[in-house]
Amino acid sequence: MKRIHILLKFTPLLFLLITASSCEYNNRLKLREVPEKAFDIVDVEMRSNNFENNRRFWSKVMGFEVDSVAPNSFRVNIGFNSITFINNSGAQDTSSSVTPKYQFTISIPSNQIENCYAWLVDADSTNASKVAEPAKFWIDAETGSVIYRRNQYNSQSIYIKDAGNNIVEILARHDLNNTAEGEFNRGMFLGITEVGVVSRDLRKSAEDLKAAYGVEEVVGSSNSYKPLGGPTGLLKLNIEGKIWTPTENEIAVSYPMSIRVRGDSLIQPITFATGVQLIAVQ
Repeated sequence: MKRIHILLKFTPLLFLLITASSCEYNNRLKLREVPEKAFDIVDVEMRSNNFENNRRFWSKVMGFEVDSVAPNSFRVNIGFNSITFINNSGAQDTSSSVTPKYQFTISIPSNQIENCYAWLVDADSTNASKVAEPAKFWIDAETGSVIYRRNQYNSQSIYIKDAGNNIVEILARHDLNNTAEGEFNRGMFLGITEVGVVSRDLRKSAEDLKAAYGVEEVVGSSNSYKPLGGPTGLLKLNIEGKIWTPTENEIAVSYPMSIRVRGDSLIQPITFATGVQLIAVQ
């Protein structure tokens, strides 16, 4: 009788724990509402330690058009926008011994994720000899697949690491009307649509962005992660020290970065304490 009494005593607590866990699981699977108003990203500028090898990765392995915009920088033209890498070894405001690591997303047509993976594998194996560090694919620990399914966003993703140790997400959003027929090709990389931004004060950063650009948070934001914008342009605010998705040990650390987005010319640049700057251009 004593054992039964103890079990009955803790049964309500056990029920609450099970219910809470179930709600949390269902919340992760629940389709999240993404606001319509998006950031129109023009270009992103970031640092790179493994500079020359990263240039070869984007030009030789991925095959993108690469421009030398300055002796210590190169620009990768991806669809409707671009990304510029600056040689971190020549930077004066940060130690060259520190390796900057960023996270950004390149979108593709909604129906091309499997074909894109086949293309990436072929490009990587064909051109691996041209770069010391070919692409690394992350594997979904839950499914064992290289293609991650995000039910809450109705999307699928592939994550690779470039030669500069950046986390690059290849994203197909199934709620967008942007299908493309035929085999995957380089022209189906549509552009950079999401950028991970490290912040030390997510609430203030989110308020500043909302006030300046009229964007809203994606439903389901938390105290450590606040994506703002729409399906074609998101800034994903991550609290400093958070683990980058989908890694297990890559910590979000602040590094200098500049993001230019289309906006009213009267909007003043927003500078985060982490060295990230958001600039409006027409």
